[in-house]
Amino acid sequence: MTIRGGGGGGSRRSGSPSGRRRRGWRVLRVNALFLFVGLGAVGIAGEVWLRRSQPFSGHRYPLRFVPGVGVLLEPNEEVRWTNLREFWTISRTNGLGFLDREPATPGPAAPSCHITLIGDSYVEAAEVEVSGKSQVRLEALAARERADLKISTSAFGRSGTGQVQQIPIYDAFVRPLRPRVVVLVASPNDYEANSGALWEVLYGPPAAELYATAERDLEGRVRLRLPDESSPAAREWIRSSRRRSGGRLAQLRSESYLWGRLERETTALVGRYLSREALWSSRRRWRRLADSAPALRGWRPPARLGWGNLVLGITDAPRAASSLPPVFAEALEMTAFALDEFAARAERDRFRLVLLLHESFAARGDAAIRAMADERGIPVIGQREYISSIRGDPRNARFPYDGHWTPTGHRWVAEALWRYLEEHPPPCGRATAGRRGAGGRGLRRGSASVTVTGRGSDRTGTGAARRRPGPSIFDGAISGTPLGAESA
Repeated sequence: MTIRGGGGGGSRRSGSPSGRRRRGWRVLRVNALFLFVGLGAVGIAGEVWLRRSQPFSGHRYPLRFVPGVGVLLEPNEEVRWTNLREFWTISRTNGLGFLDREPATPGPAAPSCHITLIGDSYVEAAEVEVSGKSQVRLEALAARERADLKISTSAFGRSGTGQVQQIPIYDAFVRPLRPRVVVLVASPNDYEANSGALWEVLYGPPAAELYATAERDLEGRVRLRLPDESSPAAREWIRSSRRRSGGRLAQLRSESYLWGRLERETTALVGRYLSREALWSSRRRWRRLADSAPALRGWRPPARLGWGNLVLGITDAPRAASSLPPVFAEALEMTAFALDEFAARAERDRFRLVLLLHESFAARGDAAIRAMADERGIPVIGQREYISSIRGDPRNARFPYDGHWTPTGHRWVAEALWRYLEEHPPPCGRATAGRRGAGGRGLRRGSASVTVTGRGSDRTGTGAARRRPGPSIFDGAISGTPLGAESA
């Protein structure tokens, strides 16, 4: 009895709640250990595979603040750019802080004809190597076809800028090079970059103290406001850019290929889900603004909102500003102001001004920008027209996921520019007082001809008398404060 009872007591103890809990914790710890070991092995294998299959995992895009110009890339620094799908590009900025070769210094030994491209991220082109960019291809094409012209090229691209922000870039960096031809590369989103009003509707208040802006003073005159390093926003940006991120998590994020890939894929997945909500809420917000704000008077959002769709109303036809909702008319006026400023500089510095339209302009309508250029005698080159003339596919000009120009797109830009220069020789090796403009219609036709518009055959193109607009139609419509009042 005693033995049997003792055995039964031991059995009861081993099956007691406390014993079962101890066994459960042991099993849990063993399973957790196997799980962590398995995840660690998978993580190590994934890290090794990504390091072997990808040159690098994240961006390196060092920025600086340049007083009077804005936020630009650091000079003589390595830039790494990837979308983890189509390109992994390592480039180096030149001594001026742009993704191009070192520009030729003007002088007796320098080439006699310098051509400069100015634009946004399409000209910056962090997606392709410098050797494949349009300005390099143009220079090589010119050397092969017309070595006697001694053409050199340069490019000054800054992502997110429009013609307004590119004015101080010309003044600070391009003018000392004394170019004979300046090509402004324009895309549809330049409207929002040129207009603080439209930018505010799209994204909220612009960082006006970090970039040049076109705004009206209290007398209703449009003027250029340059960024000042003493402004609070600029001081805060400079201060934050000098802070070094620390901690193991930050180090892991910057050095681990697997972590960077998981972080980006998760962000993209969540972004696709949230974008529907964001799109819906933005549409509600814009509908409310359209009913209440004078800036959007007479406008209703399209059924599908997306990049470029908002500005369809100002790109589909060269309508009078008075027939447009005020915020769109403001964008047109600020774009026209920027073209006036460039045309005035072309007259002063004796170079030919040319406007090259990104191929996506044709899909959204380019009549408005062409009308502005024609009024000022600025010749226009359409990239899409050139692609059509050689029976190319416009889809091959852009990366499918990223949307920026592929090496093929850059080659087509160079070829379109060269065809234009063949038909309208640049003012090189002779006095520039002659034929600086390049307008004219009825150019020779052929499979590789370029459609060029522009009034006047011998003008740099200030065009008609520069307009002095009246009081802003956007003053106080959203922000409640007249543009420029804070700096008066």
